[in-house]
Amino acid sequence: MGIFTGNFERIVTERTLNIRKLLLDPDRTAIININTSEGIFRKGGLWSPHFSSAIPQLVRVNEYLLHSRKVFAVDYHSKKSTELRIFPEHCTEDDECQILAELDSFASNAEIVVKNCANAMFCTGFLKWFAANSDTLDNYILAGALTDIDIMQLALSLRSYFNERDLKPKIIVVVNACRTFSAESHNAEEFQTFSTYNMLLNGITCVNI
Repeated sequence: MGIFTGNFERIVTERTLNIRKLLLDPDRTAIININTSEGIFRKGGLWSPHFSSAIPQLVRVNEYLLHSRKVFAVDYHSKKSTELRIFPEHCTEDDECQILAELDSFASNAEIVVKNCANAMFCTGFLKWFAANSDTLDNYILAGALTDIDIMQLALSLRSYFNERDLKPKIIVVVNACRTFSAESHNAEEFQTFSTYNMLLNGITCVNI
């Protein structure tokens, strides 16, 4: 009953754990870095100044999971992409789609997939990786951007996939290694908190590093 009652901001604070409290077998864990690219974290139509503050946490979580499987799922759009009818133009140039230099050392031994929509679950490259790895994974850890769009969509899709099949893998979101954009009608801090609550509500584990 606790998560369905009371102030959602308090619930988020109380239920966001330290990742070090989780017992994670590195051989059965994957970290999925979402949109950790120049065109999201340093420039582009969805960029916000506070994105840079998540980069040290992104480095830390990849270091913490050094011996776990790694995926980088990054946007790569054409200027005619259907998604750009909804969102501001972003990640349409090669330099914008480059993974952050701070994460290069992790990306060199990772699965790199490009996506043309917010939800990586519908990306061909990710689906191939998922099919090849899902039988040997217990933990899926998500970090990157955008918390209330790309991160939440993949987290909920994975949770629904496993719920439908009565499977028990954990979906874990590293909240302080995630950011969302700021705009006049989109307060980044409020949407970060509400999307974290929504994920908790759906059985996703939320942590800080």
